Amino acid sequence: MEIIKKIIRLIKWIPVIWNDRDWDYLYLINIMTFKLSQMEKYFIKSEILIDKDKHFITQRIKTLKKFLNKVYDEEYEAEFLEILDKKYGKYNIISDTHTNSKGEKIKVDKDERTKLFLKSQEKQRRAEDLVWRLFNHSLRHFWD
Repeated sequence: MEIIKKIIRLIKWIPVIWNDRDWDYLYLINIMTFKLSQMEKYFIKSEILIDKDKHFITQRIKTLKKFLNKVYDEEYEAEFLEILDKKYGKYNIISDTHTNSKGEKIKVDKDERTKLFLKSQEKQRRAEDLVWRLFNHSLRHFWD
């Protein structure tokens, strides 16, 4: 019976490993997120843990996965483009212009853009630091 569980576990990992690459940290994040998902499923089904501990652990894992995805999808770093898009219209990377609702092309003030970009980068850096602090703080709770 144990061998069957191991084979099933191996099969679950095949798509993750198949799509893995050694040249980009995001593949490591994908592996970690998948592992956290597997652990979450385990803890939900666990008959060893009391409900309070089960809830704490699974909520912490959900939070960590959500935060990892948000941080490494670079949502914080891309915030400056969202702000500029709202103010000036949709950004076109090729012409380095924004297009407003009337179809007019608008050049954005480079100082404003740089300031927003640096602010977003700093927010991204702080989010990355925070996600790893949360990970370090939570890691030892992930056991039964």
